[in-house]
Amino acid sequence: MRAALLVAAVLVSAAPCEAQPVVSAYPAGRLPSPVDRSPRPDPWYGETILAVDAPSITAMVLAGFVLDRDDPDGVRPLVGLAGLAGYLLGGFTIHWGHGRIGLAFLDLAGRIIGPYTAGLIAWRADGAKDESQVAEAAMIGGLAIASFIDAFVLARKAPEPRRVDERATAVPLGRPLRPGSAAQVDEDD
Repeated sequence: MRAALLVAAVLVSAAPCEAQPVVSAYPAGRLPSPVDRSPRPDPWYGETILAVDAPSITAMVLAGFVLDRDDPDGVRPLVGLAGLAGYLLGGFTIHWGHGRIGLAFLDLAGRIIGPYTAGLIAWRADGAKDESQVAEAAMIGGLAIASFIDAFVLARKAPEPRRVDERATAVPLGRPLRPGSAAQVDEDD
């Protein structure tokens, strides 16, 4: 049985066949330049900023409102400092990693000045009390607003221009409209 299959395969493969003529839509020897089909990076990287800011703000809220103020183990200050460090340095590091160093410093300044100013204004409006919950709420709101401004406004890169292949050549598809122009094709060719 194997021998019969082998003989049949040899006979079929040795059968004469005709080559098909090659038809090209391009002039002889001129192929179009390859198109850059590499994946484009997304110009928005705000989701990374939101992913860092959400747990950082949550840690600061836990340290300020939920955890026991008379904590004997000292967990509350550590949670608050970890949240503050993640909040202040997270956006800064992400912008720096995307090559936007000036924006990283602007972001750091906005993350310090914005919430602090909101809390100060609310504290003064509340009568400058020692423990003003209005000021604390305004600071938390300022943290969230600064995070959203950073993620949805600042975290956008300008789209990169498409690279042009240096080997690309112009292929004339027809005769020039003006006789005597530099691009006119000789009729003798």
